[in-house]
Amino acid sequence: MFDLAAALPFRDAVVVLDAGLRAGANRRFLQHLAGASGYRAVRRVARALEFATPLAESPGESLSRVVIHELGLPAPILQQEFRDGRGFIGRVDFWWPEQQVIGEFDGAIKYGTRLPGAPEDRLWQEKLREDRLRGVNPKVVRWVWDDLKVPQRLAALLAAAGVRA
Repeated sequence: MFDLAAALPFRDAVVVLDAGLRAGANRRFLQHLAGASGYRAVRRVARALEFATPLAESPGESLSRVVIHELGLPAPILQQEFRDGRGFIGRVDFWWPEQQVIGEFDGAIKYGTRLPGAPEDRLWQEKLREDRLRGVNPKVVRWVWDDLKVPQRLAALLAAAGVRA
């Protein structure tokens, strides 16, 4: 994982390191490698490792974090839990409390056939979850891979909801 992160650009290195940390990689050991290695790319790996987090639950969430950072937008809280009068609603990918904005990255796998259950049932459950989230007042913004490929699309979606640099 360290060698891969050393060979990749920042965006991709963060995706790799987020996945590694989520799978249980030891951050201190990786930091030790970054400090002790003779790689030319040590500073790059150290920078990506400093930014990396095990809280990003998918490559799309990891890349979203990097794009949000590159756009100069405020850093969101990751995996914030929400509740209402009926109890636990769910965890959201991104939360900007000052702007009362929830951000959700949607990959196709969530609604495809690779996961258990019928895709239409998962879609319906997600719709009900979002209705409850909206019921506790935040705005909900959703984006997909194509929005990350053109970062200004993500910037426009978030700006429309009140998240600005």
